[in-house]
Amino acid sequence: MNDVKSDMSYVNCGVPQGSILGPLLFIIYINDIVNISKILQMILFADDTNIFLSGRNLNKICSSMNIELNTLSRWFKLNKLSLNIKDQFHCI
Repeated sequence: MNDVKSDMSYVNCGVPQGSILGPLLFIIYINDIVNISKILQMILFADDTNIFLSGRNLNKICSSMNIELNTLSRWFKLNKLSLNIKDQFHCI
């Protein structure tokens, strides 16, 4: 910016930001997340994952969702990923 350049730095992990390989490799990397639960419905789009669980008993849904979120948390840790907890979890 304004004819100022950063020093060159080698990438020793991952791919450079903006690389065309980044999105493809990320999708391949997280593709198996949909297989970790038999009761959750997931919609994956790029780096955004939505998780759905429905049922007739609110207490059972919340209990089941907490169990599944613990499973998801372990999956994220095993895959060296972090979960954005800033967005709200809605138990309706």
